[in-house]
Amino acid sequence: MIINSKGCYNSRRNRRQQNKKEREAMWKKKITGIILAVALALSTAACGTPADKELSGTAAASGLQSQGESEPENSGDKPEPVRLVVEVYDRGNMPEDYGDPTDNKWVNIIQEKVKEELNIELEFMAIPRSEDTTKVQALMAAHNEPDLFYIYDVNTFLTWAGDGALADLTDYMEEDGAQVRSILGEDILSYGLIDGRQYAIPARRNDVSMLSSFIRKDWLEQLGIEIADRNGNPSMTPDELFEAMVKIKEAGLCEYPMGLLNDFTSIQPVEGAFIDASVPASDEGKATVIDDFFLTAAGDKEAYRFLNKCYNAGLISPDFALYKSEDMGERISAGQCAFWSAAYWTYMGKDSNIAALYDAEPEAEILAMEVCREDESPALYQEYMPIGAYCMISSGCENVGAALRFIGWLVGEEAHTIICHGTQGEHWEYNEAGLMVAIDPEYNNKDRVSVGDLDVMLNNDPCLIGEFGAEVFRMGKENSNDPRTVDLTVNAKAIGESEGKWPKLYIDRQLTAVSDYAAELKENRDNVIINSIMADEAEFDSIFDEYYNVYLQEGAKQAMEEQLDAVK
Repeated sequence: MIINSKGCYNSRRNRRQQNKKEREAMWKKKITGIILAVALALSTAACGTPADKELSGTAAASGLQSQGESEPENSGDKPEPVRLVVEVYDRGNMPEDYGDPTDNKWVNIIQEKVKEELNIELEFMAIPRSEDTTKVQALMAAHNEPDLFYIYDVNTFLTWAGDGALADLTDYMEEDGAQVRSILGEDILSYGLIDGRQYAIPARRNDVSMLSSFIRKDWLEQLGIEIADRNGNPSMTPDELFEAMVKIKEAGLCEYPMGLLNDFTSIQPVEGAFIDASVPASDEGKATVIDDFFLTAAGDKEAYRFLNKCYNAGLISPDFALYKSEDMGERISAGQCAFWSAAYWTYMGKDSNIAALYDAEPEAEILAMEVCREDESPALYQEYMPIGAYCMISSGCENVGAALRFIGWLVGEEAHTIICHGTQGEHWEYNEAGLMVAIDPEYNNKDRVSVGDLDVMLNNDPCLIGEFGAEVFRMGKENSNDPRTVDLTVNAKAIGESEGKWPKLYIDRQLTAVSDYAAELKENRDNVIINSIMADEAEFDSIFDEYYNVYLQEGAKQAMEEQLDAVK
């Protein structure tokens, strides 16, 4: 993929300079009446024991010039501050007395800190989260986009880079990107490379767990059904799961005990018990998976044969194809599901579906589990890639180095503490183990609305990947979940990142087949899934093959070949 960073955007800088002058004429320096009451005592391991060390800033903390940039002369000791316009998500969820996404307590704290430490004045630009891509695209067309903005979709990132909308950060990484490189590391940064050049700084995802399966343990015990502990997780083979569901149905405990949706979060944990082990073993194997379902992966047909068997045994509702996630939640609350798969946090939390089940049936008990392979080895399904959002700097930004230094601040310990925990003494204190513990979670939730949107580079608390990660996660759930679901959430998360789980393939180029055939792929995929599951057992092979071949010829084959070519 050849990137032309000037090309069709070579007038962007001039247009943006004029726009910036207009903004600066109207821009007023915000007066901050908020001072941190207690200095944040941080070390390079803020999630561990407290220390008296001062934070080490970036090499540019005192306003050092970056490559190819000059700072205005100033009669004082400090150069004129650099101004940056930074995207912040607007979710429309802030109480009137809280402020707004660009002007509230936490915005002011960050602006004050960054100006003091980096000599950078921040102006936040609110972008509606629900339409962030189209809004930023429109701003680009007007040459008025923020200096720094975010996107989660890899194809949008690749498109914007190919259009010349993004600054090439490569030559800035050694000096201005030193903090970023030190903290994120080359593996994470590689996800922002295109043809060996750095066009984005990916956020490190500190929780890669995604999917887990769940089962009514109380019903298993009632019927004397045992569930084995294999590979560190409670698990059943597909045959064991089938037999257990049949017994639950025959006992009259549940009419359709297997909860199923036409959604990858519901089906993939079952597919993981059947796909060939070669699929996640190499980039070539991963390239045979063209979406979040594994239909084109070797061995996946057997997963649908299993689901067809379950359907014909009356274990799956005839209406499964119509169900949405909220419908599944209602079935769980009403005691109408014995087994289901989902993103590990789904149906949890306070006032959740599982909490409602426990209210209605105090003896109910849900167990997080895995559908392992018939040879009892771990299921092979996906976890998240180790990155979150792509943080990008506009090709029209006048201070690329300063923007990169600000990203370095965003990934550092001070930002971590402010964004993830708040102010010591007001929001948290150290416990005996040296971990930051919330003083009053209810107060924190009210005082810290959408604070995380001010630092999208922190995808979950970095403490989750430290020495005390499991304890930190548990404490967080103790503060946010119904206490009856804390252990369940902790165990489900562990399953979602256990042995056998693998991230999807990252390809550093624009692929066209998936978008070109998007409508056909979805329609034909749905046809394969729904019709093959609902077919008579004797007709399964013919029905599956018929619909699968249409799926293959109308986009799936083209997408798979394009991906395979990209990894050669």
